[in-house]
Amino acid sequence: MHILVLEDEPDDVELLKYTLERNGMQPEYEVVSDKAAYEKAISANSYDVVLADNSVPMFNSMDALLMLRARKLNTPFILVTGAVSEEYAVDILQHGADDYILKGSLKRLPASIHRVLEKREALEEREKALEALRRSELRFRALIEYNADAILIRDKDFRITYASPSAKKLLGFDPEDDINPDFDPSYHPDDRPMVERKKIEILANPGKPVPITFRKLNKQGQYVWVDGVMTNMLHSESVQGIVSNFRDISKRIQAEIELQQANQELHHLSNHLQHIREEERMQIARDIHDELGQQLTGLKMDASWLSKILPGENEKVRTKIEDMIKLIDEAVRSVRRISSDLRPSMLDDLGLIAALEWHSLETEKRYGIPVHFETTCNDTRLNVEKSTGVFRIYQEAINNIIKHANAGSINSCLKREGNRLILEIKDDGVGIQEDEIRSKKTFGLLGIRERVFILGGKYNIESAPGKGTSVQIDIPETAS
Repeated sequence: MHILVLEDEPDDVELLKYTLERNGMQPEYEVVSDKAAYEKAISANSYDVVLADNSVPMFNSMDALLMLRARKLNTPFILVTGAVSEEYAVDILQHGADDYILKGSLKRLPASIHRVLEKREALEEREKALEALRRSELRFRALIEYNADAILIRDKDFRITYASPSAKKLLGFDPEDDINPDFDPSYHPDDRPMVERKKIEILANPGKPVPITFRKLNKQGQYVWVDGVMTNMLHSESVQGIVSNFRDISKRIQAEIELQQANQELHHLSNHLQHIREEERMQIARDIHDELGQQLTGLKMDASWLSKILPGENEKVRTKIEDMIKLIDEAVRSVRRISSDLRPSMLDDLGLIAALEWHSLETEKRYGIPVHFETTCNDTRLNVEKSTGVFRIYQEAINNIIKHANAGSINSCLKREGNRLILEIKDDGVGIQEDEIRSKKTFGLLGIRERVFILGGKYNIESAPGKGTSVQIDIPETAS
């Protein structure tokens, strides 16, 4: 402990030292006896306590105290004097002295020093705590005031008690304005039931962040989409409110709506193009079958007629005509095959199931891969467009297997579950990587997904490298 003693009587100084040492105190002392020495001491050093006589030549204790405080020093100051009036004692205490001791009662001095030091330490701790609190509050306000996210604090009745500048701006206020607690922006009618359920959930779960997205009417009468969380902090002594953190997502929602509309238009366009393409296929298949097929048939009849009327001894001519007839027969078969690939006539004449069975047999004949098709359906209630869509999905899935799967066999089935048709195609090929399934560049799978979407159905693709692939299509059999 370092003590500054303002005293001009050496005997009194020794008595002070003796009193403190008897009580186990071993401080360091600096003794001054006039104003100049005192001023120099407090300017150059720091002390744990100042013990001052009431009066030294040309200087007194009040002056000493005021000089100390003028330098913003909070060093404990104890007046130690032989005699002083009660008015003076009260006056110096009011000016900041910590205690006064009469020299005739020095036995009180050690306890007084301990007490004022403890008091000063407590005050310093309190100042530190207040400073820390002030800094914490400044940081908190900086985080809140300059946060792009809007922050509201509400009471238990969801009345606004605090709004950050971002929240005020979102609600249509100037950031400097105060929001009346009774101001309660209306929720969109479609969102109100959900918001009321969320309020009940928030009140029932203290401390749990509850996500919420809704539309709110601002001061200007416009609905704003907001997204965020609300947390019940009513139980917290430092908050005592329901904290809402949210942001304006109106632009994002608008972009999503526009994107959804654009996708819808693309789906309509795709459906229209597929419809046009199917009609063109049908027309081309009909033209090839009817016109080109009839022409080839007529050509064959003419060649046969020539073969009959030419002299029998002209073997070269007869052989050439027979080759022509064979070539015409091959061309007729090609016409039928091309016509069927463009649009199987049995899809229109006999229906979807017959067309799927026919395509399975044709694939097996053409590529030598066993294709086993089975069905539990006797017929389907699909209209022409849906039947065509399912057939094209089946055709595309089989073509993908032929091109990429390196499969040894294909198994497929068509079944009915309630009001829905389930088409499943499995192979034992090399499989597909997960990123390939999700890739937008895999046009075969992309075509299947698009057709399923147009049919109002669902699809699922399961595959693993080396373990084959399963494609399952689920579509409503009739309009829902």
